Amino acid sequence: MLRLFSLILLLAVAAPSWAQLPDSLAKQFAIGYAHYEKGDYEKALSAYQKAALTGYCSAELQNNLGLTYEKLGQYGPAVLAFERALFCQPQFAAAQDNLKAISSKLSRPKAQEKAGFIFQTWDNMAAGLGSHFWAYSFLFFLFLAAGSLAYFLFFSKKQGKTWLLIPLSLLLAFFSFMLSRRANYLQFNRQWAVVMSPEAAILDQPSIQGKEVELVGSGNKALILEEKEDWYYVRLPNAVQGWISAKLLEKVRS
Repeated sequence: MLRLFSLILLLAVAAPSWAQLPDSLAKQFAIGYAHYEKGDYEKALSAYQKAALTGYCSAELQNNLGLTYEKLGQYGPAVLAFERALFCQPQFAAAQDNLKAISSKLSRPKAQEKAGFIFQTWDNMAAGLGSHFWAYSFLFFLFLAAGSLAYFLFFSKKQGKTWLLIPLSLLLAFFSFMLSRRANYLQFNRQWAVVMSPEAAILDQPSIQGKEVELVGSGNKALILEEKEDWYYVRLPNAVQGWISAKLLEKVRS
């Protein structure tokens, strides 16, 4: 009886937002928290994993699971749990801080600042204004090109050099269309994964005979661009792209 009371007290102090969760899930969380506080990380991990098996999307649960993995030196699963916490609650500050803290413990791939800067700038332009803005921009420039063409055809003697507006408008419409697609992808369709193996090779083809492009360690993120049988075509944060065995990754959105 005293043990049950202690678990309930721990739950009330450590995670008040769990009061609305099913009793079995809340109890597993409290058990995990109690073991974590005592430094028994293996038992804490077991309890948190049982709670996570329910499929309930909880930032608190995934964050605590990540902290437990980190204490056990399992950085890949830790990063995955922190990322899943942010998937459940994108602005969850604790998970953001924990991801920054664990990053210094990971072996990072070689930096390619020039390529990374280009990709980052393109993505910032797309996501910064959103897919709706770029879709409306595409329509605006498309109508501008059509209007310029009509003006050129019917008022050719008076239009001077305004015909240059036609290719310029079409070019801007094309870029707006591409940025709209990119923004839509970034907002709704991105699938991140985390490397779970101590070492994982990025190859130039979906085969073990492929040439190694990059070598990454556990905990590194990769953006899945394409899936082919047991292989993923991915892009790393440093803009390197290549194929990696699906067995070496775990998707954030499972």
